Amino acid sequence: MIYFKHIFKIAAFLLCLLMFQNTNAQPHEIKLDETLKYINEKLGKKFLVETRPQQGFFVKFFDDNGKLIRDDYVKHIRELNLNNVFYDENEKTLTVPCKEDFKGCVDRHLYVNKFHREYSRINFILNVDEKTAKGLTKAFTHLLALLSNPEYKSSEPFE
Repeated sequence: MIYFKHIFKIAAFLLCLLMFQNTNAQPHEIKLDETLKYINEKLGKKFLVETRPQQGFFVKFFDDNGKLIRDDYVKHIRELNLNNVFYDENEKTLTVPCKEDFKGCVDRHLYVNKFHREYSRINFILNVDEKTAKGLTKAFTHLLALLSNPEYKSSEPFE
């Protein structure tokens, strides 16, 4: 009789443990707003990444005084190469390139020199550690995937 009481207690404990794990096992899907918040927090005050429905992808660049110095705009997200976002440790740049077929997909305005031209990439000059560089690379890839594919979902953390 004592033997069955122990087995029953162990079985009840394991059942409770399994039920608790199943309720917490749901991965957290990382959505657009959370991704933009992560990116903008990691980039700091010199950059602002924005998306606008049916208008595209915007990146604003600011000087140390908060003055807008550059504005990059991509109308069609599908023109950016989400499979080739990278951080170059030597150059200290994070690059979001255009796809080969869409060279010049970035419309760049330089306000200081009053200059306007098309570019084949968006690049950020950053001096960050390896963990942050990898996190930003994942976050930009995730952002572009979310914007280009309405069915895309991921719960993989950036860091």
